Amino acid sequence: GEIRLALGMLIANHGSDRAGFQVIEQAAEELTERPERAARAMIALAINEQDGAWMRAWDWMERADTALRRNPDPAMLAAAEATRLTLMTREGDPGVWSAVDRLPRQTQDIEILRQTVRALYNVGDLALELGHDHRAEALLTESRVLAHRADIAYLESYSRIQLARLEGLRGNWDTVEKRFTALAY
Repeated sequence: GEIRLALGMLIANHGSDRAGFQVIEQAAEELTERPERAARAMIALAINEQDGAWMRAWDWMERADTALRRNPDPAMLAAAEATRLTLMTREGDPGVWSAVDRLPRQTQDIEILRQTVRALYNVGDLALELGHDHRAEALLTESRVLAHRADIAYLESYSRIQLARLEGLRGNWDTVEKRFTALAY
């Protein structure tokens, strides 16, 4: 199950092949004796939006929460919360804003900080799509800063790209050109 989870995550996330979610689902079933790893698989499955899988997102989150009650690993609890906030934003739930405000920003636990960064980026990215420009800008800026602190270079870059995109959407063409040029270096 552990090997299958790693393989499925690699296929889905790095290979951009959604078939990886089938492998992750099989891993979730095989990892029942390791609840924190099973929860990791279920959290990944909750994010799958392909082929109607999004309709099962909250079922996967409920199963992950059940597994985490058996073994409340702080990093996995943070991962579950980051995913929950992503799902809430995707659905336009206004309760997401107060929940985002409660995310731990000053934690010394690097894994929890990484999940905070992931939540800030995901919610900021979706906020931009939903037309919440000011919230998106604040969240993406915070994501960029904390990603640097947490040493997550790709999320720092993604945040910078989305902030430059926001400038373009606002019609600040001089600024956006400079920002995109700076990203190349």
